[in-house]
Amino acid sequence: HSTAAPSSKKSERFYEFGSNVIKLNDEKQFKREVMQSSYLWAIEFYREGCGYCQLLTPVWEKVAEHLKNLVRVAAVDTERSGSLAANHADPSNPIQGVPTIKIYIPAQGPKGKTRVVVYNGERKAKPIITFLTQHMPSYVEPL
Repeated sequence: HSTAAPSSKKSERFYEFGSNVIKLNDEKQFKREVMQSSYLWAIEFYREGCGYCQLLTPVWEKVAEHLKNLVRVAAVDTERSGSLAANHADPSNPIQGVPTIKIYIPAQGPKGKTRVVVYNGERKAKPIITFLTQHMPSYVEPL
């Protein structure tokens, strides 16, 4: 009897094909998709062996499904994409452990900068969705 087979299946639980969660794998993709976007991005920085990350996975999937076409919900594997995670562990919004959820609020106006906010609230779909919708940019021009 082999005990190796179940562990090889473990990775399939993290945002595989068909998921509404976008996997970010490298800096080029991150810059193109997140930093140049007019969408609000919510990104979970996780590690596959992390129990809390596994608990967050179905919640994160629910958030992605609920906010589809409104907010881009993504994930970065801090082990497989270590340099990407390191590049975005800025001092004002550090990745102190996993899972860490950061939101990237698009720049407002031509000279604006993308704002980054760490979500420290409850790890449940409803409070996360509320937090994200409160931070969505408005493109409505006052008359």
